[in-house]
Amino acid sequence: MRWKYETGLGISSSPAATGDVVYIGSKDGFVYALGTKTGELKWKTRTGEVVTAPLVFSEGLVYVQSWGTMALDGATGKVIWRAGLGGSIQGAPVLAEGVVYVAGNSGEVYALE
Repeated sequence: MRWKYETGLGISSSPAATGDVVYIGSKDGFVYALGTKTGELKWKTRTGEVVTAPLVFSEGLVYVQSWGTMALDGATGKVIWRAGLGGSIQGAPVLAEGVVYVAGNSGEVYALE
């Protein structure tokens, strides 16, 4: 084992990794950025809700599903934007040509720019 890091609660989503950082969403309502070599905490950001969907990293942003969709700056954890979509969103976001696509549990599909 290279390293171990414990969040405040369990983890039920896949992490996203790029370069020397791995991003993990937790049931404690935080997204964590950890160094891939040592597991050191680089930052953590409160999402406000449980994070259960896989995170997606693209072009410096981490996309998170947590009662809506949000984009975090991958280097700092700062919230860039948040779209409160009014329902539970649990599937991973999909990115294509600058648009983020997400699907809701009630049958909605959203395209976010």
